Amino acid sequence: DRSAMAGALLVMGVVVNNAILLMHGKQKMRLLGVYGIRSWYNVYREKMRPVLITSCTTLAGLLPLMLLEGDGFWQTLAIVVGWGLGASTMFLILLMGIWERREAGA
Repeated sequence: DRSAMAGALLVMGVVVNNAILLMHGKQKMRLLGVYGIRSWYNVYREKMRPVLITSCTTLAGLLPLMLLEGDGFWQTLAIVVGWGLGASTMFLILLMGIWERREAGA
């Protein structure tokens, strides 16, 4: 289905942007001499708010399209983007924590 593929591409773009935002914050902490859990704490405190606000407002904007009866294109697109964005935001939070553990152990 074209709407599902378009939604998946849209979600991938947002996920990459969110990851770049967090990794940029992590790099900034390194340059300031902050490492380990404290650096991730600072990054999350500083950068996760914009990521979560963007995700929540996008989901709120897609909600009417998800509930729309009739044309399947927009409904499918909204469902794919909504679920993809929600799941990817949670995975991003988990994966960054796992990455930190790996980095601390190395």
